[in-house]
Order: sequence, then C-alpha cells, then structure tokens
Amino acid sequence: MSYSHLTTENRVVIETLIREGLSHRRIARRLGCSHSTISAEVRRNSNSHGNYRWYYASKETASRRRIANQRFRVLSTNKDMSNNNSRLTRIVIEGLRKNWSPEQISGRFKRTTGVVIAVQTIYDWIYQSTLDRHTLSIAPG
Repeated sequence: MSYSHLTTENRVVIETLIREGLSHRRIARRLGCSHSTISAEVRRNSNSHGNYRWYYASKETASRRRIANQRFRVLSTNKDMSNNNSRLTRIVIEGLRKNWSPEQISGRFKRTTGVVIAVQTIYDWIYQSTLDRHTLSIAPG
C-alpha cells in the first residue's frame, strides 16, 4: 500500500463505521489503507470525550498542517501566510537596518542559530517588501 493523506470523505467513512462498531482493521480494509493509519487518525483526532467526529478531525489536521508549514513561510509579506514576528524576521530586519547584505544576514543567522536561510529567500523577501511598502519599514527609527 502506498501512503496518502486521508480525505474528508475517508474521515466521514471512518466516523460512520466506528459508530457501526467496526474495528480499525475492518475500517482499514474497506478504505484500502493500513490499520495503523486508522488507529493513528482516531487517536490524534478524537475530541476531549474520546469520540471521533470527521469534522473535528478535518479541522485538527488542517491546523496541524498549517503549524507545520510555518517553518517554510518564515519570510513573507503576506500576513496570512507569514509568522512575521519570528526571530528570523527580526534578525533580517535588524541586519538590513545595519546595511548588511543578505549574504551577511544569512551567514550571521547560520552562525548564531545553526539554521540555514537561503540568501535568495532574503532577496525575494526584500523585493516583495518593496512592493508592499506598508509591511517593511527598515529605516532607522
């Protein structure tokens, strides 16, 4: 079996079959996936009363994905996509205020945190920020 994410339709089926009393193994056979996928889904996404509801499961999964993907959106001028209060964003802005190049900012960030930020990411962010002037104010205060 190949791995794929469960869909909303899968979650509706899981809830229905759980209510009918089917085991995780039987539900997995019906959906064509591993029983461990069903067990993990039910364990992760049951509500505080231990009940599995497809709507709650879909919301929780989407929330976890958004949080997990934030690390890929560390520099963005789109407030809906960005965690612009991040340490990285502050360091980039501070570096720009000191007239450092994106190469210098990237190197300093790697040296101080051990995390690599691509120089091109910083350049792209600066370019986008110039298009959205209200988002980036690097002039010394």
